Amino acid sequence: MSYKFDSLITILNKIDGKEKVTSKTLMNDLEVSERTAYRYIQTLQVAGFPLVYDRQKDSYVFSEGYSLSKPNLSLEESLALALSKKMLGSLGGGFEKGLSAIFLFIFVSVYKTKNLGSLLMSK
Repeated sequence: MSYKFDSLITILNKIDGKEKVTSKTLMNDLEVSERTAYRYIQTLQVAGFPLVYDRQKDSYVFSEGYSLSKPNLSLEESLALALSKKMLGSLGGGFEKGLSAIFLFIFVSVYKTKNLGSLLMSK
């Protein structure tokens, strides 16, 4: 589990929880540089999360009407999705990128937690 992945999950949880998220708060909370904070936001935007900066709230927020609501997937279905991502990734093309965005969204939605490393590493 990479620190970057944990950081991306943390950012999504903060935004979904209506916490104030700016480059400065990310710098302090995640102990990263300002440039890294902006790269994390950009990574989430490229992955398909509708993040926008709201000047009135002075914070990054999800676009109107978007939230990380939990899909009705069982653990087995989530694992099947992860396996399909791995298998289709070897085919090249846009499969892996598209499935990565879906996987990240579902994983965040199902396992909203601050530190997923211990969850993934446990047997």
